[in-house]
Amino acid sequence: MNTLIDPLQGMPIIFLYQWCTMGWAKYDEMTDASRKTDLRSKLEATCPDPCLGNPCRRIPLVNNTKICEVTGSFENDFKCDCESMAEWDPHLLTCRPKNPCLNDKYPPCVSNNTLRCVATDDAKVKCLCKSEYMGEDCSLERNACFERLNKSQTTGNENCRVNLGNECHGVLGTDSYNCTCQYGYEPLLELPEDNCFARRDPCQTFYSIPSLNKNAIDLSKDEGPVITESEDWAEVLNGSNPKSYIVHRGVTCMNGGQCITSADMSRAICLCPTALDGSPLFSGK
Repeated sequence: MNTLIDPLQGMPIIFLYQWCTMGWAKYDEMTDASRKTDLRSKLEATCPDPCLGNPCRRIPLVNNTKICEVTGSFENDFKCDCESMAEWDPHLLTCRPKNPCLNDKYPPCVSNNTLRCVATDDAKVKCLCKSEYMGEDCSLERNACFERLNKSQTTGNENCRVNLGNECHGVLGTDSYNCTCQYGYEPLLELPEDNCFARRDPCQTFYSIPSLNKNAIDLSKDEGPVITESEDWAEVLNGSNPKSYIVHRGVTCMNGGQCITSADMSRAICLCPTALDGSPLFSGK
């Protein structure tokens, strides 16, 4: 009685080894699509299948665990279907995350506004913006009120102290800004950048002469002008200079009263003169 035997079972092991290893190597070199398809079907029918047991089910970042592509006849000769932001590594047998900076479809940085995109880890990037731009993806024109070119410098909002009601006006696309100080605040001149750090003395009257681009302060008529650089200042202080105007009018105490401010410069009162016995000669707010 003759027994039918599968021809593959009768092939010597050494022949199968040579056939499979050489066949898959030949397959990788072939360029004709139809010939590759024909050879692949023969290799899959005769050679060991590394996809048996579904090895892709244990691998992270796999898109479809049921898809496994045979690339050879040995145990590790397979390829899994990775997610769009991952790629197959045949040496580590895993789906490795792609460099997010190389994502052409959804680039993490605005390319025209960015000097360089740096991948900090497997999922995050850092966009190094050109000097005119800012933001996580460099999509915003630089506004020094919110972000400085040198991150160690304080922002315009901090220097202008907008939390106290002052205003910061950034020059878009530059690292410059201007402050508008509200009542009670003024620039501290010792600092190199515009600010609203100084408190304005409510007892002082502030004048401005645009032609000289200077300010004058009249502390008291008895003390005389604080700054006397030209005749124009005298005209400012006596009110005869038509080119000047009052920036802030201080508290005026009548009949020889003295203006006194609080320690934080937030309030002012008039201290009225008194008689020899200590009784006030005048009253009023």
